[in-house]
Amino acid sequence: MEYKKIEDYMKYIAAIYCLLLVLTGCATNYSNVSPESVAQKVVIKNSGFDSHKTYFGPDHETSTSRGLFTDYEHVKLVAYEDKKSGKISYKLRISILYSGGWRFYDSASFLGGTHVDLHNNSRDVNFCTGGLCSYTEVMDIAISEERLTDYLDNDLIFRLNARTGHENIIEISSNYVAGFYSTIH
Repeated sequence: MEYKKIEDYMKYIAAIYCLLLVLTGCATNYSNVSPESVAQKVVIKNSGFDSHKTYFGPDHETSTSRGLFTDYEHVKLVAYEDKKSGKISYKLRISILYSGGWRFYDSASFLGGTHVDLHNNSRDVNFCTGGLCSYTEVMDIAISEERLTDYLDNDLIFRLNARTGHENIIEISSNYVAGFYSTIH
């Protein structure tokens, strides 16, 4: 019976890595990419049906190792430009894929101690096998233009905080921020 448990565990590990390969196939780590390269990857949605123009930064992938498992974080900047007023609002959109139990991310902290709440978009169970599950949480952090421009020359580093005590520290290069920002201004 013990052999069966180990075999099931290994199947679970293999399934997670296969899923991660599929999910991360289009993601890139933009740590060492030029602002111009980032700007070329920004997608702009501007429909006559919408009251705002939306800018989607490219998907930036990071990871946090947790023993045998790894959390995969996908982060992008998003901006909304009101078509009537021209006012622009910004947010960070984060998707975290992890294993174990639910974490319930509920806040973020920026370097310097600024603490902000998150807006949770979704929480999903990807799959479960052998009593272990894979989860995805998608969340947004509103970010002011003043704070965003602070990161044109310095990397944007923040920590996601979960009710369970888990923390994920995420770093986005200043080149990513500058490239995204240049498509709007």
